[in-house]
Amino acid sequence: MKLKIILILTIIILFLPNISFSETKEISFTLADRDRILRLEEKLDAQNEKFDAKFDAIQKQISNINILMYFVLGAIFSLVGFVLWNRRSTLKPIEMKTKEIEDKNSKIVKILEEHAKTDEKLREILKKIAIY
Repeated sequence: MKLKIILILTIIILFLPNISFSETKEISFTLADRDRILRLEEKLDAQNEKFDAKFDAIQKQISNINILMYFVLGAIFSLVGFVLWNRRSTLKPIEMKTKEIEDKNSKIVKILEEHAKTDEKLREILKKIAIY
């Protein structure tokens, strides 16, 4: 048992200086590393410019779609307004003609009722058709 402990301690003591030296070793920053970082930055800048161009193109397409949507909605509302205006302007003469015919009809009924007061035969006819 003592032998195992001594062996383990010996191994630890032997490798301890190597571990400490590897931690203190500095990695030098070379010119190649600097150039590599610069190239990487250039590539990232180029990618950012491409993304910006694509986003601008997408924004322009969305703007065009909005303009088209406003145009279509305006056309639909204009069409609905025209249909309502046309319906009213078409129905107005028909309403006036119907009112005129109703007035004439009521005048004829009044004339027949007045004449039925003196004419017995006309009174019977008007009673049969439920006017008098």
